[in-house]
Amino acid sequence: KPLLYADRLMGPAVPIAPELIEQADIFHSTYHAIPQQAADARDLKKFLTVYDLIPILHPQYCKDGLDVFAKSILHSAGPEDNFLCISNATRDDLCNYMQDVVPSRVFVAYPAASDLFYPCHDPERVSQVRRKYGIPDGPYLLSLSTLEPRKNIPQTIRSFARVIHEQHIDDLNLVLVGTQGWKYEEIFETLSNCKPARSRIILTGYVPDEDLAPLYSGALAFVYPSFYEGFGLPPLEAMQCGTPVITSNNSSFPEVVGEAGIMLDPADEDNLCQSMLALYQSESLRKELSLKSLKQAEKFTWENCVQATITAYKTVLGQ
Repeated sequence: KPLLYADRLMGPAVPIAPELIEQADIFHSTYHAIPQQAADARDLKKFLTVYDLIPILHPQYCKDGLDVFAKSILHSAGPEDNFLCISNATRDDLCNYMQDVVPSRVFVAYPAASDLFYPCHDPERVSQVRRKYGIPDGPYLLSLSTLEPRKNIPQTIRSFARVIHEQHIDDLNLVLVGTQGWKYEEIFETLSNCKPARSRIILTGYVPDEDLAPLYSGALAFVYPSFYEGFGLPPLEAMQCGTPVITSNNSSFPEVVGEAGIMLDPADEDNLCQSMLALYQSESLRKELSLKSLKQAEKFTWENCVQATITAYKTVLGQ
């Protein structure tokens, strides 16, 4: 029988032909609420993909109204329905938040990074990308995310400024990749307050996918002290490029990064400074983490994601 699949983001659900519901065994919504048509079909097994509960559990990191939207999606599922989460951290959040959820009906299927992320060993390609975005010669730390509060970018800026000032480092730069999100003003205020280091901080804005592998590969390390993530794709992209990672020790990061990177409390500025300095000073540490990163990244493939999804379907169908 066919699988009904819904991936609309927002807005009213599109009516489903009744014959399709009658023919299907499973209805799977990957973002939108489960429509009433599917909910009313008693013999139809329902799945809802859950990426994170950040708007509900940490509304301070999200635009107003996203918590209402997220709750409407989650509560469209009934106690007999099933969930597919992108990490065990999200699974735990879901089970703790929705008391009527049956844990055995909550499955995990890890996503993967695109094949566009790879170790770029072509020095001319790396140099070309550096020139394109105005990155000076010499080592650089890389940060990539939407410019918004949850990503903790001011902490990255302050830590970088401290390191180069206190250690009298004159050849290290910080590259911030990403477009403006919401409440990004604090980021630019922090930049203004770090005037001695400001000339060493490059904001690229949006970078297309084809330029990211050379950008990751050319970096001394990738810095991502986010306050919370449902999965945390940028650290995985960096690891797939063989770039050492400094990231947070919360939410899903231990699952994604494992022992391949440096994990720390995102509020611990001293530790972030020490980690930046350690990677700047130690080539052997960078090589060690690079090898571990490549090995860790191999665990996350779309083949594994598909297989985990199929296993969840078969479990629910009793196959």
